[in-house]
This record gives sequence, C-alpha cells and structure tokens, in this order.
Amino acid sequence: MAERGGRFGDDRGAASWVAVAVLGVVGVAVVFGVQYGEVVVGRHRAAAAADLAAVAGAAWVSGGEASACGRAEWVVRRMGGELVACAVSEREPSKQGVSEQEPSELEPSELGPAGLGPAGLEGSGPEVVVEVRGPPVGGFGAVFGAPSARARAGAAEA
Repeated sequence: MAERGGRFGDDRGAASWVAVAVLGVVGVAVVFGVQYGEVVVGRHRAAAAADLAAVAGAAWVSGGEASACGRAEWVVRRMGGELVACAVSEREPSKQGVSEQEPSELEPSELGPAGLGPAGLEGSGPEVVVEVRGPPVGGFGAVFGAPSARARAGAAEA
C-alpha cells in the first residue's frame, strides 16, 4: 500500500485540535463575561445603596446632620456597603431655563428624568450628599477594587 500524504501530510485528527482551540477560546470568553458581570452588578449595587442612603438621609435631615448621616449609614450597612462620606449642605434655588407653566402642562421633553417636575428646577433647603463603597468584587474583578458611588438628595418641600 502506498503511504497517504507522507510523514506530515496526514490530516487525521486535525478537527480535534481545532475543536480544542475553539472550546478554549469560548471558555476564556465565558470566564471573562462572568467576571465583567460581577463588576457591573457590584457597581449597580453601590449606586443603589448610595441613592437610597441619600434619600433616607434627606428624610431625616430635619434632625440635623448627625441624624441624616446616621440614617444613611444604617441604610448602606443593611445593603452590604460602607459609608465613606456624608455631608449636609444648603442648596440655592435655581430656576434656570424653566417654563412658568404648571408641570402637567409641560411637554415630556421639558420634564425632569422621572417626569416629576420641570427640568432644572431645584428647590432650596438642605441636601444630603453621600459616598458609598460596595463590597469588594472577587476573582479577576478584584483588579478594579471595590465599586463606589456618590449620590445626593434634598428634603421634600412642604
């Protein structure tokens, strides 16, 4: 019998090596995707904790900075984070570029992000500003450190 392709011409089993290489690339992509997902979820949790802490602090701002920041810290700890900074400051009223119409008469493009009131209309009074650090992300996500976020909220006007 004649030799089929010589010493280097035999391609039997070549598909196995290709399959192994493709599975290796897919495996690396899956691991990277899972780690990236952990980082994104950690960032979203930190942002949610900061937002909720700022709103909770604003609700308690009438009791002073200690009361507002105490409530903000309580909320952040319950959400698994750490309150890095908390401050209460005065806001100045700003009506820059705001229509004199009632909010119900405004077009959707003139409303704020949640459609709750005219864009650019900020009340006066105390405002709570918080900075939150979330729990550290494990695995390769640890390269980025613990996610953090800032948020601010003002007390509702009576």
